[in-house]
Amino acid sequence: MMDIPRLEHLFFYTTWECNLRCRHCWVGKYTDKPTQLTVEAVGNTIDQALAFGLRHIKLSGGEPLLTRSITQFIIEKASANGVGVNMETNGTLLDEEWADFLAANNVSVSISIDSDVEEEHDAFRGMRGAFRASLCALDLMYDRGQPAGVVMSISSPDYDKIERMIRLSASHNAAFLKINPIVRTGRVAKKDNEFLFTLTPEEMLKINNRYGGTHRQELPVFLMFPFGLSAIRHIIQSPDEALHCGNCPTLNLLSIMPNGDFGLCADAELHEPLHFGNLFEQDLSTVWLSHPELQSLREAVPDQLEGVCGQCMAKAICRGSCRAVAVSDGGKLTSPHPICRRLYEEKKFPLAIS
Repeated sequence: MMDIPRLEHLFFYTTWECNLRCRHCWVGKYTDKPTQLTVEAVGNTIDQALAFGLRHIKLSGGEPLLTRSITQFIIEKASANGVGVNMETNGTLLDEEWADFLAANNVSVSISIDSDVEEEHDAFRGMRGAFRASLCALDLMYDRGQPAGVVMSISSPDYDKIERMIRLSASHNAAFLKINPIVRTGRVAKKDNEFLFTLTPEEMLKINNRYGGTHRQELPVFLMFPFGLSAIRHIIQSPDEALHCGNCPTLNLLSIMPNGDFGLCADAELHEPLHFGNLFEQDLSTVWLSHPELQSLREAVPDQLEGVCGQCMAKAICRGSCRAVAVSDGGKLTSPHPICRRLYEEKKFPLAIS
């Protein structure tokens, strides 16, 4: 019988609703689905996860600050059980009351800011005043001794903009700057462009070579790029950095959607191999121990990965990076990650791991 891994991470997508209309949002296709989570169901789910080794919860959406009762309940229950919490938010609703609560419960907050230019950020996010509200949220968290990080989404290799964002983040005492490549899903769904990302593999490689593994004097910079773009030496020497380098805790993760669906992540709503039932129909323990799609995932990753991911010497740590992206691109749990696949096909992948 296959060993059951520890369930170390729970991701709660508390709602698909949001007060912004960001052009790049990958949740765009789900916003018409209702939020059905209840305090009782969420509490039972967390209790069961604790028995499997839960140590971390991530809150996301949509905008998790819109679901006050559920979000606060999850944070308080996690805090009472010694479970760490991080929350992704656009920051526009993070007022003094929220800042007091989040700091008191030691929540690690990540705030989305995509430009150092107010008009550009507000246009991208679909709301005038979003830029100033997000900066205010950064200041509120710092004032309470719990500095928040900044998450920046990029679609072009604009080094000047990245440098300006580093300076802006540091000037507001951010804990870090995390850089995410925009994926062609949700409101940026693939149409005329066959490639899944708005950045080309070559552009990602150049950005990685410039900023990968960087702890700037101003603040740490993390790239959420595929693991294969990092130097193999760095991967082997610093495996604990995996979550900051585009790696996903695939085999130790379960996500809960606003309607109660279990999945690997929010992309489970689109891809059946990443969908594991619903908490209103099956309890977490049953799903974690015996759901067939989870069993298939454990058999496939990393031993049955295909293409460049199957050959990569970092596959035991990387686990093929984001399996949701791989399924979107190749249709299978075992498909290679499209970034590494493209670089390998163009004979550039060895440059990324030399």
